Amino acid sequence: MQTIHIKATTGTGDCEDCGFYDYGHFEITFEDGTMITGSYDGHLGGGPWDGTMRTLYHWCLAKLGYAVEVEGMLHPVPLLYRYNIEPEYGTTTIVLFDGTPEVLALKTAQLSYPDYPEHTYIAAVQLPAVGNEGPVVLADVKTPEGLLAGRRVDWDGEDHSIYRTLLEQRCILTVEEHHEPDDEFGDDPDYGDSEDE
Repeated sequence: MQTIHIKATTGTGDCEDCGFYDYGHFEITFEDGTMITGSYDGHLGGGPWDGTMRTLYHWCLAKLGYAVEVEGMLHPVPLLYRYNIEPEYGTTTIVLFDGTPEVLALKTAQLSYPDYPEHTYIAAVQLPAVGNEGPVVLADVKTPEGLLAGRRVDWDGEDHSIYRTLLEQRCILTVEEHHEPDDEFGDDPDYGDSEDE
């Protein structure tokens, strides 16, 4: 099982012309030495990252050769690109995996909101079995037992937790998350580049 290290930094700023904005940058290092970096700039615009950990986990799964399918619907991998300066301006899409990915098929169970029975929410998600272990079911603590078969794990209801669990089942993952209280990069014209070394 290979190792993956994710370092993600987010921050906020306040522009006297534009008002409040956020930004972030990340670095993903794989065991073979491959590194993917990128950012997003909520002030001046640009960068391939949307600022969510879910996207970083999704990119890692794609790099390992996995595609995520929920109830028969394949979730497309967010576009990852880097900026070109020379010989011409533009962007180049980074291919994370060249081949046919293994599909990780997820099942969900929905329940009605107590106060709004006409509306439903996803209460549990069944992740596929890994190796000799059966499926894992991520479920809110209030979700009744037995909606989906598998070993039950408490779930906060967030998508990023699903993607992180899928990734942790398939690699040794370490994650560093930082938040910068003041804008240190938002006025940098080179901020937002992405590289794949």
